[in-house]
Amino acid sequence: MIDVPIRRAILIVAGVMLAAGLSPASAHEMPVSQLLVDLDAFSGRQVEVAGRVVNVRTRTSRKGQPQYTFELSDGVQSIVVYGAGAAPCRAGSDAVVLGTVETKKRVHETVGVIDAAGVSCR
Repeated sequence: MIDVPIRRAILIVAGVMLAAGLSPASAHEMPVSQLLVDLDAFSGRQVEVAGRVVNVRTRTSRKGQPQYTFELSDGVQSIVVYGAGAAPCRAGSDAVVLGTVETKKRVHETVGVIDAAGVSCR
């Protein structure tokens, strides 16, 4: 039989591990500038990016569904985010976007956008 102090230590470690597994993915959250340093490396990958929402635009798809785009900015650089539904945040809000990075090659540059799977306004 395991004595009480060892059992308590095991329960504490298990609790910490469980809490770490259930905690938000903010440990993997990156600022916009980190994403844009090597945009090609993130192409096709799901990322969690934090920044300020600017230039919010809404429209309706050809099928009549609401859509939005906005720029997620760090104050110097920004990346376009697009998604389905109503715009989740107002301009000026801080937000964390979970989505897939899509890149397109242009002459002398790579342009990227994030297809949002989820947006959390702060």
